[in-house]
Amino acid sequence: MAHGDASVSCCFLSSLDYLTAVMFCDVRTTAVDSKLPMDPSLTILGMCVRSPGHSNNGPLALWPSLVEKAYMKLMGGYNFPGSNSSIDLHALTGWIPEHIGIKSPTFSREKTWARILHGHSEGHCVLTLGTDTKVDTDLIFECWGRRLLKEHNYAVVDVREVDGERLLTVLDSRIERGLLEAGNGHLEPARPGPSSTLEFSWDEICNLFEGIYLNWDPGLFQHHLEFHGTWKAKSAEDKELSSNRHLRLIIEPYGKSHDIWVLLTRHQVASGRRSEYIALHTHDYEEQQMDATKITAKATYTNSTHVLARTTINEGSDTLSILTSYDGPFEEVGYTVAVHSCSSISWDKSISKAQFTQKEEGNLTSKTGGGNCSYPTYMVNPQYHLRIHPEKGLAASDGLRSGLKANITLTCQASRETPLNVTVVWSQGERIMELTRKEIAASSGAYNYGFVRATQTLPAGDYTVIVSAFEPQHTGPFMLRIESSHHFEIKPIPQEGTGTYHKIIRGAWDAQTAAGSPDFKRYLHNPIYEVELSSVTQLKVRLQLLQHTSISLNLTLFHMSSDLDSIGKHIATSGPYSDTISGVVTPQISLNPGKYLLVPSTYHPAMQVGFKLIAYCSTANVKITLRAPRT
Repeated sequence: MAHGDASVSCCFLSSLDYLTAVMFCDVRTTAVDSKLPMDPSLTILGMCVRSPGHSNNGPLALWPSLVEKAYMKLMGGYNFPGSNSSIDLHALTGWIPEHIGIKSPTFSREKTWARILHGHSEGHCVLTLGTDTKVDTDLIFECWGRRLLKEHNYAVVDVREVDGERLLTVLDSRIERGLLEAGNGHLEPARPGPSSTLEFSWDEICNLFEGIYLNWDPGLFQHHLEFHGTWKAKSAEDKELSSNRHLRLIIEPYGKSHDIWVLLTRHQVASGRRSEYIALHTHDYEEQQMDATKITAKATYTNSTHVLARTTINEGSDTLSILTSYDGPFEEVGYTVAVHSCSSISWDKSISKAQFTQKEEGNLTSKTGGGNCSYPTYMVNPQYHLRIHPEKGLAASDGLRSGLKANITLTCQASRETPLNVTVVWSQGERIMELTRKEIAASSGAYNYGFVRATQTLPAGDYTVIVSAFEPQHTGPFMLRIESSHHFEIKPIPQEGTGTYHKIIRGAWDAQTAAGSPDFKRYLHNPIYEVELSSVTQLKVRLQLLQHTSISLNLTLFHMSSDLDSIGKHIATSGPYSDTISGVVTPQISLNPGKYLLVPSTYHPAMQVGFKLIAYCSTANVKITLRAPRT
C-alpha cells in the first residue's frame, strides 16, 4: 500500500502495535506498528535476521526490524543523509563506537588491519564499511556485478587472512521481493542468492570505501567510569570558555603500560539539530613536557555525536587529563564522558578555583603566526613575560603554599579550525627564538583544535609563555587565560626589532658564491653586502635559510676596506657557526656614518641554498646592496 510519497511503500504483516524502550541519553519509549517500509523495487528498507537455532533456510525473525523501526522513528525517520552504524549500534547494544577515516592522513593501513583482524576473529568487535559521495559505482558493478550505494554502510561478516591474502566479506543487506512470502505472521526466505555477499581484498577496501565503523565489546575492560555534564555559559565574563570542560582521571598502578579508552558522547535533544561540533583531547603528565619533535595535531572537531580517544598509559603515569569541547549555536548541551580501563580509575575531585586570574586577547596574523617549533618563524609567535611572585605571610607549616611553588593553569581558545599549543619556557622573560625540550616548564602537549590547557606547579620567577598554531597559515584571534594560586604579572613581549625600520634582503649561495668559512680559504667569494649609513644608526641583522636544513651559518659585519681584495676590521659577529632553526643574529650595535660590509656564510662550502637577511635599523636612510661577485 502507498504511504505518503509515491516512492515509499510498506508491507502489512500484522495488526499488532509494539512498544519499545531505547536507551538514548535516557530511556525513551517508542510505539511502532508492524508495517515495514520498502523502496520502489519492493526491497525492504531495513534489516531482517534469521531466528537463532534455525538453518539458513529457516524463518526470518520480525523483531529486529521492529527494533530498527523504533530507533529510526526516534531519530526522525528513515529519510536521512548518510549513515554511521557505530552510532546506531552503540545506542542499541552499548558497544563502544569508533570511526576510522580511510582517507585521513593519519590512517595506518597495517595497524588497522591487525586490529580489526584480531578483534573480529576474537568476537570483540563488529564493523561496517561506509561509502562517500564519490564511490565509483561503475567500477564496482563491472568487477562484482552490483552497484554500491553512495553514503551507505555495509556490514562486514567475515575478516580473514589466507596464505598472505587479506580478505573481507561484505554483506549487501537489501532484501529482494522474491524473498518475501506472506504466511503465519513471519517472513519465509527463498534460497539466498550468491550475490548477497561481496568479497573484497583489504587493498580494495582502502581504495573504494571512505571509512570503517567499529563497535567494541566493553567487556574488554575491567573498570568503567562515567561523567555527565553540560556545556553552558556560566556568566558573561566566562562565556568564551563555556564550551570547554577539563576533567582529570586518577589511575591506580597497573604494573605495565596499557590503553585507556575515553568516549565523549554529545546528547541529542532533537535529531534535526545541525552545525554542532565536538572534540576530545587526552594526555598524561608526560605529554605536557612536550618533546620539540612531537608536534602532531590532534583532536579535530567533528559533527558526529561520538568521539573516541585511545591513549596508551605508560607505567608510572598516574593521571590523565581530559578536555571536552563544544562549538555550536546552542548554549546548553549535555554530554557524557565514558572511560574504559584495565586499571582501577577515579575522578580527581581536588581541583580548586584559582585565587588569581587574568586574560590576554591576541591575534595570530601573517606577521605574528609562526607555526610550530619546526619552522624558523616560530620566534614571531605571540609571546608573554610571566612573572610569578612568591607568596608571603604564610607559615612554613602551610606546605606547598609556602614552598615558593604556584599552581598554574593556562588555557587558550581560538576557532575550531585552529590547532593550538601553549608552552611555558624557563627564561628571564625574554623572547624565545628556538624551542628545546630542556627549556620547557609546562606545555599543553600535542596541538589541539580550538582549545588547549596546560597545568603545572612552578616556582616563583620569570617565564616566557608562547602561543602558537600548528602551521603559519592558521590565523585568527585567540584568548589566553592564566590562573594561579600565587600573585603574578603577565605582559606581551615585543617582537624582535620592534620600533625599528625593517629591511629584508633575499639572496642565495650558488656554485660560485658558496665559499664556506674562512677555514676553506675562499671566504671573500661569499655574497658580500655593502651597508651605507648617512647618520649614527643602531643596527641588528638576522640571517635565516629560506628552507630549513641542518646547515651551520654565520653572519659577520666588517669595516669597509679601500682594497677590494680584502675586508676591513671585524666589528660584530653572530658567534660560532650554528644550525639553529631560527638562524643567527648579530648583536645590536651603534654605528657611525660610513660604509660597512656584511658577509653571510655557511661553514662548509658548496652549500647552494637560499637565505634572507632581516636588518633592524634605527634610521630609515640605510642602503644595503649586493657587491658584484669576485671572479
